[in-house]
Order: sequence, then C-alpha cells, then structure tokens
Amino acid sequence: MDIIEAYLEELKLFRSPKTVKNYRSHLTNFHRYVGKPLDHVSRDEIINYLDYLLNEKKYKSYL
Repeated sequence: MDIIEAYLEELKLFRSPKTVKNYRSHLTNFHRYVGKPLDHVSRDEIINYLDYLLNEKKYKSYL
C-alpha cells in the first residue's frame, strides 16, 4: 500500500466518504505535480505547489 492509500485508510475512520474522495483527488494531483514519492518531497516543493495552485490554477479554496 502506498503512502496515499495508507493515509486515506486512516482518514476513513473519522471522515466522510466525500471528504476521503476529495483528499484522494488532491493528493493524487500533488503526487503527479511533484513526480516522485511523497516521502521524498521537500518543503520547498510543497510551497511551489501551493503557489502553482494559487497563481496559475487560481484555486484559492484549497488553501
């Protein structure tokens, strides 16, 4: 089980199915963006992704 699925399994214990589905989508999009295992992602890469969402995708509701 990869890190995203392991996290989502725990999330299912105390979140609604819709919330889990949204987390899956957002985490999958982030994983595609960074293009490497999530346990190797740096703080700067997270900040760059948030900047990308805010300025290029115009997704303010995610932040």
